[in-house]
Amino acid sequence: MRNWLIIICGLTICFGCARIRTDVAPLDNKLMTKPTPGIQLTTGDIDRPYKELGIIFVKGRHVKYGKIMEELQSKAKELGADAVIKIKFGKKYGYSYRPSCQGVAVTFE
Repeated sequence: MRNWLIIICGLTICFGCARIRTDVAPLDNKLMTKPTPGIQLTTGDIDRPYKELGIIFVKGRHVKYGKIMEELQSKAKELGADAVIKIKFGKKYGYSYRPSCQGVAVTFE
């Protein structure tokens, strides 16, 4: 029994926690694989008058942030937004990698 416990602990240490994952969430439409023209993305605020349309939240499962950002832009386009501002990023839930982001969809006045 003790040998099995040692083997399971060893495998958990080797394979369970020893992964490194990197990802990039491009905010420039030119860097995205399928950019949606005209939808600006920013993590900050903008210096233009705007009207808030709503908050968009997108969550994926084992996908890259680029795909999450494409979906964010797609939802913003459905709302008729000109930009998504104040974007915040999330990481994982429990032991599963689930990138997420949310932002405020706005239209310029």
